[in-house]
Amino acid sequence: MRGLGTLLNVAAIAAGASAGTLLGGRLPERLRDTLVAALGLFTLALGVQQALAAFGDDLSGAVGRSAPLLVLGAFADGLHGDLGLLAVKSLLDGFAMLAFASYLGWGVAASGLAVLVYQGGLTALAAVLLAPLAAGLAAAAR
Repeated sequence: MRGLGTLLNVAAIAAGASAGTLLGGRLPERLRDTLVAALGLFTLALGVQQALAAFGDDLSGAVGRSAPLLVLGAFADGLHGDLGLLAVKSLLDGFAMLAFASYLGWGVAASGLAVLVYQGGLTALAAVLLAPLAAGLAAAAR
């Protein structure tokens, strides 16, 4: 089902923010710092992997792979119902919310609304406008 990736992402943000806020001060500071550092390293590794995958491609392929997970994931979800990238983003966002909410409280959960509007809008755009266009171009190419 198209759009499920955004709902998964918002749910992960809500769950992570809830857990982080409820755990709050009971979560050792060293664990919070380690979690944030691990998220940074994972994001860096994912970026390096994407850059290396684009390295052997032509320039248009390299530019296409440099977009953020939010954009690529929303388009993949809207065009094909592919949740893969948004599932990875959801995992990252959930753990990020756990760490940040343990420091900052419930306010970080508001980022879920921004994800719902922005990422959901891109998914809807891809599903409503780009999918029929892509289908028409594929049919014309045959």
